[in-house]
Amino acid sequence: MTSTEILKVEHRAIEVILECLARAAKQAEQSGELDTVSAAQAIAFMTRFVEARHHSKEERVLFESLVAKGWPRNEAPIAVMLADHSEGRALTRKALIACDATERGVANCAADFACAAESYVNLLRGHIRREDLILFPRADHTLSADDQAELVAAFERSDAQQECVGACVLDLARELAERLGVSAAPLSAVRCHCRQG
Repeated sequence: MTSTEILKVEHRAIEVILECLARAAKQAEQSGELDTVSAAQAIAFMTRFVEARHHSKEERVLFESLVAKGWPRNEAPIAVMLADHSEGRALTRKALIACDATERGVANCAADFACAAESYVNLLRGHIRREDLILFPRADHTLSADDQAELVAAFERSDAQQECVGACVLDLARELAERLGVSAAPLSAVRCHCRQG
């Protein structure tokens, strides 16, 4: 499996939770009440899996390798992907603030959560499409078989440095998907390289 194939497998897992997040946002928007358990689980997945694991591999491993191959860091497509990552982190923080405020009893925060969550879902769905259809095919054309092997090894090292984020967050994601009636099948394809201890 190549580095871009690994990232595509992770994209399918991310899409499961994007659907969960979209459903939680719609429910909050329609009812004016927030399911804080589901919201918190979705946010945990976005923070611990998407940002800490997936985007970290893209930013620190794949993109750096492509820059070393001559791709410009401050132009499309890398600059666009990095801007999306940054915007996603900001939207995750907004959703977390709204969720925390709701748990503390602050009124009318469900709408704030719904707005941030819907924006996040739309952003990431477009981002994933651009990576799958534009960035990754171009990267595959640039990278040799040896480059790909080095990137896969670097991905495994990156995953192993995280304290069981893979298995723990994927279990959380399965629970969330089951609760909200979303198929969790793509989560099973994600490999974990967790440190034990």
